[in-house]
Order: sequence, then C-alpha cells, then structure tokens
Amino acid sequence: QVGAALPVDVLVYEEKSLCAVLRVVSGGFVKLWSALTLQGFYQNRRCAFRVLQTSPFLLALAGNSRELVLD
Repeated sequence: QVGAALPVDVLVYEEKSLCAVLRVVSGGFVKLWSALTLQGFYQNRRCAFRVLQTSPFLLALAGNSRELVLD
C-alpha cells in the first residue's frame, strides 16, 4: 500500500549492536515485515534489516528457550 501509515513502537534500541525491539499490532505484522524487506536506503545510506525473533508475547522475547538450562 502506497502512503499507508502503521503505528510502530520502538521499545528498545541498542546503538552499539544496532538492535531494536519493535512493537506493532498483530494485524500490521506482515505489513511491517514487508516494509523492512523493501527498505534499502535510509538517509542516503544503504541498510538492511534482519529479524531475529518474533512473538505475539513481549515476555517471550526476554529469553531463548533453546538455551534454557535447568538445574
């Protein structure tokens, strides 16, 4: 959609690693992912986005269940 607006919240941004946690309503997830895929330049500089995790629950992003160690 050309000219469509979608509210996106930047919850966390780490400048050192250039990582961010974004929040969008579930109905906008595919639109956001598509927009990030199509974005090639920002302020006349090349850029690319890599999605590391997605979740409908913010708490699920706090840890990685694959690295969970039970004592």
